[in-house]
Amino acid sequence: MTAGAVLALGALLHAQPDRDDAASADLVVRGLLLRFGIPADEAARICSLELPDLDVVDTIIG
Repeated sequence: MTAGAVLALGALLHAQPDRDDAASADLVVRGLLLRFGIPADEAARICSLELPDLDVVDTIIG
């Protein structure tokens, strides 16, 4: 289900390049979290978090 949602989001953003990609991604993620059993308020909270700094993650995993 997740892979299909990512592919569909990619196709949507490709077809509509002016679309807000961050907002669209948040909607898809929120929908997936709900289907995986996460309560709506928690899904909304998770989607509002900032993404981690990938340079820091690379340093930790390194």
